[in-house]
Amino acid sequence: MEMSLIREFSVDRCAPRSAPEDTQLAAFDHTCYEFGVGRGGSFEEARTQCRNHGGDLVHGMTPAATSFLYAELERRKSNLKTQLVWIGVQKDPGLVAKTWKWVNGK
Repeated sequence: MEMSLIREFSVDRCAPRSAPEDTQLAAFDHTCYEFGVGRGGSFEEARTQCRNHGGDLVHGMTPAATSFLYAELERRKSNLKTQLVWIGVQKDPGLVAKTWKWVNGK
């Protein structure tokens, strides 16, 4: 399944000089978010791309950050490659597992 991604990293790294022109960034509450709306791929591909850029898939969001991200995605929806996006949460392995964890282990 292909999905776009949202990655987060420290705001001091927002808009690095090496970022491609089409990189879509937004800062909120001392965190920089990159919206990979023109890309698709698996969860692992999305997470690897985030980590290669010094961040990770968005995780552990506060209600305010969730509202911010929802509004940013709404603004970008005409540019989304897919209507689904990856965030940094995974279900524990196993057929009957019901526990979900953020990529940071919480």
